[in-house]
Amino acid sequence: MSASLALIAGLTAAMYTVAPTGWYRLCSDDPAQCRPVTGTMPDLGEVDAVNRLINDRMRPQAEANGADVWKVGGLKGDCEDYALAKRDLLLRYGVGSAYARMAVGMTAAGDSHAVLIVTTTAGLYVLDNLQQRVVPLARSTMQITAIQSPFDPRLWIKDAR
Repeated sequence: MSASLALIAGLTAAMYTVAPTGWYRLCSDDPAQCRPVTGTMPDLGEVDAVNRLINDRMRPQAEANGADVWKVGGLKGDCEDYALAKRDLLLRYGVGSAYARMAVGMTAAGDSHAVLIVTTTAGLYVLDNLQQRVVPLARSTMQITAIQSPFDPRLWIKDAR
């Protein structure tokens, strides 16, 4: 099992870490985005449909160097904006925030990246704007470095090893 998978599954020592700067700004501007939401665990079909819908609807738009603006809504954005749009739609469909968590890390190419990790009835899946299909976390090439706590979306955790 990879360190990322163990961390997300709660099978390894974890500690709280600083969230991305853009997350703090989003919480300040729109506190509702950062509150725990009670809901159900989604099935894989629902998650796949949301991933495809948002990937088809939105268009990539890079931020200026040094900018880290996280936003929900809109038809353009970078990786975290796609992930936030997917999270927002899943929460609107009744999925609990503990099952749809923002995560950051590095791509296989070594680029910083944000994705949505969703716990489904079929296991853990990565929803990524770079891939049309959802990918089981165990097969993802993304190296997760931090993820939202399942207990409180305002808190982020990382591997403590």
